[in-house]
Amino acid sequence: MGAQILGATGDPLPAPAITENTWASIDATHRLLYLGGDWVLDWVTTSGDFRVWSVERNPAAGADPLPAPEICKGNWAGIRTGQELVYLGKDRLLDWEPASGNFRVWLIDRSARGNADPIPGVPQTTGRWSSLDGTHQLISLDENRVLDWKAATGEYRVWRHDAAAVGAADPLPGPPLTQGTWTSIRGNRRLIPVGQHRVIDWEPVTGDFRVWIDVPGAAGDPFPGDPEVVGNWSTVRTGHDLLYLDGDRVLDREQANGHFRLYRYDRNITTLRRGTVRLHLRVLTDPRLSLDTMVASAHSLYASYGIDLVEVSRSKIAVDGTSQAHLQQPYIDCCSRKDGPTAQQIELFSLRDNIGPGELVVYFVRETSPSKNGCAVHPPDQPGAIVARTAEEWTLAHEIGHVLGLNHLPARDNNRLMTPGSTLSIINPPPDLATDELATIFASPWIQK
Repeated sequence: MGAQILGATGDPLPAPAITENTWASIDATHRLLYLGGDWVLDWVTTSGDFRVWSVERNPAAGADPLPAPEICKGNWAGIRTGQELVYLGKDRLLDWEPASGNFRVWLIDRSARGNADPIPGVPQTTGRWSSLDGTHQLISLDENRVLDWKAATGEYRVWRHDAAAVGAADPLPGPPLTQGTWTSIRGNRRLIPVGQHRVIDWEPVTGDFRVWIDVPGAAGDPFPGDPEVVGNWSTVRTGHDLLYLDGDRVLDREQANGHFRLYRYDRNITTLRRGTVRLHLRVLTDPRLSLDTMVASAHSLYASYGIDLVEVSRSKIAVDGTSQAHLQQPYIDCCSRKDGPTAQQIELFSLRDNIGPGELVVYFVRETSPSKNGCAVHPPDQPGAIVARTAEEWTLAHEIGHVLGLNHLPARDNNRLMTPGSTLSIINPPPDLATDELATIFASPWIQK
């Protein structure tokens, strides 16, 4: 897919958590399994006791994402220690005993309430697998597929899940769709599918993680190419479990003490280089805020979307006391791309020092006339922007967005980079770029693929 951006990190579970607290009744003896449809199974393997909770996806800070009361509860006499439960999708729950290879597939009853069993009656299919034992893990993937993985060796197979299988039919009929051996996904690593063909590959001991793109039709490795995201979690390590709850919600649970955090999964994050913007800074007046701070914030923001913002050069331009002193307060009129640059903007942008036509130059001046924090109208083939001394932390990133083709949003959204008005109103930094905005950026002639 592309090379990793050197030194880039991106967290797909950005802080702060939506909610964080501690459960009193869900401890290390309990296992949690997402069952689709906002259902979470809370199961004690030693006793067979179970509860089914409904997910609250937007709880208040400190509130429980699995609020009482439970949907249903009871006790399973035949599903206990030594058995693994895997949700296969389409209301199918796999009950598998790795030691013997015996399996059952149950049909979930979504109408179950109170003391009713959510998997009533007889299993939809039963049987025994001869090639799946305790050295294997089964993980449900998108598009009716199941990953069969041996962590010790890195061997994997991908099976098709046949939701119509009944009786003695195999719900994972052969031959496998693909198989092979991973050299770097093995040992203590865990795999957590997070929907939309993304899989987190996480090593709890170190906190290192990667996000792979799962390609259903791949003839070989289902996770081909480079990981979309690489990084390290300092607080999500040994003793934690990650549970994907569909959409963009991931639950981080500490087994020993019941502490939990509910995160929003950020699908825009990538540390793959998808494009490069080469940036030159020309300083007529130092901005009120540290220029290093503005550059670092812009670099971090764009890097999280795979855009490597490279500062190529930075230099001072002395115009005070010269015939070009007026460029400290260039006239920008209404700063309209439709109307084009004014004569003073053209004069300022001529100070490019023979910089290539595909590279951006940002001029830092005392102020603009009329007064604005920035303006990204520029002459043809001289891409760049003007930033005033009054600039804020996200002004530079905002003006670069304009140069790359972005417009202001039609209404204020203080989570977004291109919100109209002052970027000082931005909350929950770093601000966001939407999918359509990224498409515009990658179509810009000023971004190098």
